[in-house]
Order: sequence, then C-alpha cells, then structure tokens
Amino acid sequence: MTVPGGAKNFLSRPALPVVGIMLAIALAMRLLWLDRLVGIDGDEAWYGALGQQWMSGHFVYWATPTGNYPGPIHAALVGIEQLVMPREFVALRLPSVVASIGAIALAGLIAWRHAGPAAACWAVVLMAALPGNIIYARYGWDPSYSGLLLLGGVAVALEGWAVATVALFALAVLTHPTNIFGAPLLLLALLAGERRRGRALVSARSGAAGVALLLAGVAVLSTAVQATRAVTLGGALERLASPSQWFAYLFQYVRLLAGDPFFEQFAGKGYGALLSLVDVVGAAAVVGAAVAGVIAVRREGLSPRAAILLGTAAMVAAYGLVAGPAPLTAPTERYGFVLIAPSALALAFAVPRMSRWPEATALGTAGTALLAATALLYLVPLHDGARPMSWFLRTGTSEPHARVADRLLAERAKGPVRVVAEDWFLMWPLRYRLNGIDGVRIDLADASATGANFAFAYADSPLDRALAAQSGGRPPLLTTHDMAGRPISRLWRRP
Repeated sequence: MTVPGGAKNFLSRPALPVVGIMLAIALAMRLLWLDRLVGIDGDEAWYGALGQQWMSGHFVYWATPTGNYPGPIHAALVGIEQLVMPREFVALRLPSVVASIGAIALAGLIAWRHAGPAAACWAVVLMAALPGNIIYARYGWDPSYSGLLLLGGVAVALEGWAVATVALFALAVLTHPTNIFGAPLLLLALLAGERRRGRALVSARSGAAGVALLLAGVAVLSTAVQATRAVTLGGALERLASPSQWFAYLFQYVRLLAGDPFFEQFAGKGYGALLSLVDVVGAAAVVGAAVAGVIAVRREGLSPRAAILLGTAAMVAAYGLVAGPAPLTAPTERYGFVLIAPSALALAFAVPRMSRWPEATALGTAGTALLAATALLYLVPLHDGARPMSWFLRTGTSEPHARVADRLLAERAKGPVRVVAEDWFLMWPLRYRLNGIDGVRIDLADASATGANFAFAYADSPLDRALAAQSGGRPPLLTTHDMAGRPISRLWRRP
C-alpha cells in the first residue's frame, strides 16, 4: 500500500508534537469523570439493562416509549462488559469512548492513505477536538457509533470493496436511522475506489446498484422510525425554493460542528455573544471546503479527495433538504450527529490547501479553540454546578443514582425492597444497578404500583411533596445534591 508522503515524512513533521498534545488532551476530556458527568441518563441505563438480558440468555428486543428499536451494537457491548464489571455505570459509556477513538484513528488513516500526512494531522485533530465528538464519546447510546461506522464504510469504499461498503452501510442504518444520509458519500467514495483500481464501469455499477437497493430498503423501513415521521415532501420542496432556509441551515450546521447545540443541551448555554464569530469562521471553512471540492473534480476527476469533499457536500445538502435546520438544534442535536465525522474528514482534506499559516500554528490554533470551548462551556460548568442542566442529567460529587442504589442495597439486608420511581429516567438506572438481586423490584410510580416500601422522586416535584406530606414529619431516607448543593432527588421510605 503506497501512502502519500510516507511514514518517515509523517513522523518528521514539525506539527506532530502539536497533534500529540491535542490528542492527549482530547482523550483525557473523554475519560475525566466519565462515570458521573453528566448524570446517568435513563436511556443509557435502559441499553445496559437490555444488554444484561442478552447476557443472561433472554434475547428480548425492547422498543423505546416512542416506538423506536435500538441498534444491536451498544447494548451487546455493554452486555459483554457485564462479564468483567457488572452493574457499573462507567460500563454504559466505555463503548462510546472506544468507538470515538476508533473513529479518530480511521479518519487519520483514510486521510494519510488518500491525501498525505498534512491531511492526516488535520483529520486526527478535528476528530479528536470537535465538541460533539467529545460529548457523545461520554454518552452511551446508538448515535455515538455513527462516526466509526460511516468512516469504516468510506475506508472500504475507497478501496473499491462494494460488498463491504454495503454491509457497513446496512449496519450503520440499523444502528441509527440518520446514518441513511451517508449514502451519497459512500456511493461517491465507492466510485472513486473503483476508478483507482482501474475496474470497468460494470463493477462500479454493481456496487452503486447494491447501495441504491439498500438505500431504498432502509428508506421504507425508516418510515416506521419516530425520528423520520416529521419529514414531509411539502417541507422539502419548500426548503428547496427558499434561500433564507438554506442560509439558516448553513449557520445551524456550522454551529453543530462548533458544538453549540451540544453545550445548550448538556450544560444549559452555548457560545452566547461569541456565536456570530463562530458563524463567520465556520461558514468560511465550510464554503472553502465546498469550493475545494469543485476545484478537485476539475483537476483530478473523481479522485478520493474529490469524492470525500463532494460526497460530504451532497450528504449535508441532502440532510438540509429532507430535514432542515431544526434537528440540528438542542434537544434534537443527536439527529445531526451523523454529519460531524464526514465533515471533519472533508475539512481535513481541504484545509491544508486553504491555510496559509504554518501547519503547526494552524493545527494548534484550531485544536486549542475547540478543546477550550468544550472545557469552558461543558466540563467546567457541569463540574462546578454553576448552571442547571436537564433535570434528569444533574449530578454531584458522586453519581446520584449510584448513591440511591447503594442505599437500597443496604436496605435489602433488612428485607425485600420494592421501589416506585417517578419516571423512566429515575427507574432505569436503579434497574440496571440492582439487576439480578433477589428481593429487589423497581417500578414506575403509577396507579398500578402498589405495595412499594420505598419511593424515588425528583426533589420538590409534586410526588416528592406528596411523599413528604405522607411521611409524618420524618426526613427522607436519602437526598442527593448537585455540585452547587442543590437537591436533585430524594429516596423516601413509604409507610
């Protein structure tokens, strides 16, 4: 395998220490306080409980309350982890960290293979430092695998391997339906791979037909998925003819790459007054990459570089046409996460030819800005408790659900434990943590939940106030607090 620039050239680059520093910081930010920052989401624990069922020999396939079915990868990996770290909350998130690191490595290898060491450096730094990639590496659910699966598809497509491309695309769509938007990128990458290998057009057409057939099949299946139900032909046609909507989509796409909706969702506030600067710098980079793609096609034909740049542009445009800017905002930013890894790879292919700064300076500036944004707008606010986050993601110096589960485990030594939890987000972390323990049962607090001797509620919620009124003046068994000392939840002993 011939690599542009060669390994010796890559290792001797002055920018390599900068890449190493950026990568080390980004990896540390993926792992720091992983088990408690943010607090364990009921969705994450639900995946864990599903994996526990599989590992115990009960192959059930639960649907979420909105009717969606999960992909198989995350639940299976969390289930396997139960063999070595049963019921640990950190096990819910480690697979996402591994997937994120794998995506960084894949992006670097693709860029090195097809565009040289400068592009490889940019691919590693961007994939490592983009805020959305860091935040979703810390969150255990299906969208976190989009980058790894789509970049895997790109890698095999650029080698001209049609069957592997179709298989990875199928797995990507099965993992999360938004990955269907990767079809234009994978198709152009496959055609470029066929061209590189000097194959006849018949082979290319075969690969394209396979992708097209799969695309049609999963498009039909995806109509049953909640995330796609709001998409209408009328909305797409309206967006197609509306320049204002395309401008709105461009800037919201830039904000997605810069991390603004992720900061809003998890820490309560995005860039604020700096958002205009983010818009200008990000839009310039995105438009520059699109122009670089057009130039690459004119000079190189359908080269791997041109395929990545134009394929990503087609993917982003298709998303804008079908879905518009709304899914790229909090709290639905997870539907736009599919765009981040391909965009990072495309920018890595374009920026080295656009930038006039020394490579080490440009990489250091971009990486530092992105990492600083994640530190200052995500990690620091969540750790010091300065901003309230979503009610079900609040956390403290120790993970709140873990404290409650440990207390209930101690109560189990005195007799059977039957708990009613206020909602899904309180119930599933306890079910995951206490799974398989005889004499423990966790249910939702509804009309059918009778005979419970404990109740778990959000602090100061209507249920919490009702439990306090029924307690006869007795204090709660346990109160959890966030970093700023504000109460999060309370565990009550029921009379």
